[in-house]
Amino acid sequence: MSDGFFENDVKINAVDFLEKCITYLKDSHDKMALKWAVICMFQAVYGLLVHRIVSSNYEYVTSFSTPNKEEKKKLKRYIELEGERDQEWDELSRWYSEFLWSQKAKLDSFGKVLDKARKGQWPGHSAALYKCLKISDETVVQLGNLKELRNQFMHYRPISFLWHDSD
Repeated sequence: MSDGFFENDVKINAVDFLEKCITYLKDSHDKMALKWAVICMFQAVYGLLVHRIVSSNYEYVTSFSTPNKEEKKKLKRYIELEGERDQEWDELSRWYSEFLWSQKAKLDSFGKVLDKARKGQWPGHSAALYKCLKISDETVVQLGNLKELRNQFMHYRPISFLWHDSD
């Protein structure tokens, strides 16, 4: 990284969250360390799952709100013309890019991303290059518990934990 330039992507974020998690776990004197360790661990797992799927196209982990009638017509026409290189295609292609970057697109939920990674169900992936992640049902339950604990911390549900310092 050069001076004055900042680079970031989902993989860098995931590794950063994992490093922060370890830092918080080492700090046994901070009563809030567990909270931040859980949040960081969840974000690291989520980020690595997204990174696994995205490979070359963020649309694989993106959901869109339901388009209105006019947008549906444009999307249908866009699909019909895909590959054609004319003025209508160029206009629709520009519109499609704007549509994707509008507020209508959002990152898939943790559960949806986890399912896609386990089943290998995303468009354009090569079975030879991307094998399904082998995650046991028990691990899925544990990841669900991690998500629930993270949600309790993130959404300020009143909870308390007994913190035992082994020193």
